[in-house]
Amino acid sequence: MTDIAFIQSLLRELDAFFRTEVGNRFEIDGADKSEPGDRVTDVDVAVQKYIVDRIQKRCPTDAVYGEEAGYDILPSDLSERCWVIDPLDGTYNFQRTLSPAYAVSIALASGGKPVAAGVLLPELALSFSAEKGKGAFCNGEPLSVSSIDSLSEAKVDVDFSEISRRSDCIGAARHLMENASQVRSTGSTVVALCSIARGLTEVFIHPCPQPWDYAAGKLIVEEAGGLLTHFNGDPIELFDGRSDLIASNGSIQRAGPLIDING
Repeated sequence: MTDIAFIQSLLRELDAFFRTEVGNRFEIDGADKSEPGDRVTDVDVAVQKYIVDRIQKRCPTDAVYGEEAGYDILPSDLSERCWVIDPLDGTYNFQRTLSPAYAVSIALASGGKPVAAGVLLPELALSFSAEKGKGAFCNGEPLSVSSIDSLSEAKVDVDFSEISRRSDCIGAARHLMENASQVRSTGSTVVALCSIARGLTEVFIHPCPQPWDYAAGKLIVEEAGGLLTHFNGDPIELFDGRSDLIASNGSIQRAGPLIDING
């Protein structure tokens, strides 16, 4: 079984889990982590354990880097194969709103770069996947970013992030918020990235994502023809230790500056 086939099989198994085991998501126990709004639930932990167990059974020598349960320490050798997972991106949406915008995100990195990725949106019955150099797909159909290159026609998604970084984000995003046709805050990085890959959103910014937030989405967007950079335009490397991200369909970003990096 190839790596991408393994990821796709995992997503199918997790889709069944969400449909049969989760039940009423509004009654699931959860707690804040480092800051108010950064939440973890029993489902986050259970899904990560399931994914890690399956990876370790199939690939016992591969590293695993994930959001929960002590896997949030970078492996010592980032040049080796490393699975980067977010068991539930958009936990607040999952637990506390009527929004279906939450997802399971799984990526395999080799040499510090994502080479295979999959994302499951259980409530929307959408499964995204990508392999380096082989395109991106949603439910088996090829993906392509939109061709919109004018901000006045664009849909923009802003993740305002944790309280301590919010003012910086608002400053950087002011131009977008004042000039875009539509501004949204999805509340899930990987869902926002998949929306760009599907041609439904043109721009997404986040002031401080972690690699597990965007590892899978980065490959999916790039394989669909989009672009991810840091706020200053530098290319994003998965483990570069920098904490800002702007993703787009590419054409709108190349047409001119989208944010004010000076806030």
